[in-house]
Amino acid sequence: MALTAVQLMALQRLPRIGKKTARTIGTKISGFLSDAELCAYLPQLRKVSAEQVSAALSEANLVLCKSAAVGIGCVGCFDDDYPASLREVKSEDGTKDESPVVLFYKGNLALLNQPSVAIIGAREAVEPALKAAELIARKLVGRGVNVVSGLALGCDGAAHRGALSGGGKTNAITATAATTAVLAHGLDRVYPPEHQELAEQIVAQGGVLISEYELGATIDEWGYSFVARDLIQAGISQAVIVAQAHHQGGSMHAARAATNAHKPVYVVQYSDDTINRSPAFSGSRKLVQDFGAQYLSAPSTAELKRTLDRMVAALKVPEPTSCS
Repeated sequence: MALTAVQLMALQRLPRIGKKTARTIGTKISGFLSDAELCAYLPQLRKVSAEQVSAALSEANLVLCKSAAVGIGCVGCFDDDYPASLREVKSEDGTKDESPVVLFYKGNLALLNQPSVAIIGAREAVEPALKAAELIARKLVGRGVNVVSGLALGCDGAAHRGALSGGGKTNAITATAATTAVLAHGLDRVYPPEHQELAEQIVAQGGVLISEYELGATIDEWGYSFVARDLIQAGISQAVIVAQAHHQGGSMHAARAATNAHKPVYVVQYSDDTINRSPAFSGSRKLVQDFGAQYLSAPSTAELKRTLDRMVAALKVPEPTSCS
């Protein structure tokens, strides 16, 4: 182990140290470093005093205690139980490491080690897109796949609800409906508030809420935290399914990141072509035309079943068995 999660949290409280610098400092350290040793070591690298480091450590420990009190765990990027899938989180163009230095979670963190598919789409979605997201999520969970989304209104919520209704199978990791919600703020709150009950249901049914933001953190006014959330969704998933996207919508961040990471991206195609050609689906069309995404035919068709079967086979999902 290099730096602990608390030590990484403390570093990011110091002047001119963000998550990338904190990670870089951590890679220079081998073995365990006590807090006292960190207080002595860090001033040799950065323009900070031992007193500043000590104060930052105290603040970070307080956050850890408050988080644990409300059922929130945390794991640092140098911890043995840091999910390997998180190391796949890259910038939208695929050139930079954007993996969380510290991840906060509520629920079953082991889901992040399971084959995962992100199902994303517009907040103001048309009814066929909502039905598609829910149905595809249910079918994927029934095949042993962890469904990843962002707990937003619209397609995200539909995907989570579909996943929660798709239980009844079990493998080595989970015996319940599997879904991961990536949030853009601290886990002591839920945004949108309309999904408070859904978030509680996800945890109660064996899913997990995750965020790289600590207790009390809110969404930044520029929305960068939403972009960071989108990158995590793409990073921890082996494929991305877009139920509906406008070319200026947030789903495009995750879809482009997945494409640049050479992961398959699927766009749902509906039997009513007026839906496919509508302005609300301009991003969906762009993903196919400019980024090589594949069409996934409308739900309730034999082609959908074949496509999902191929997708799951490529993910190497462990063979599920019925719950006893």
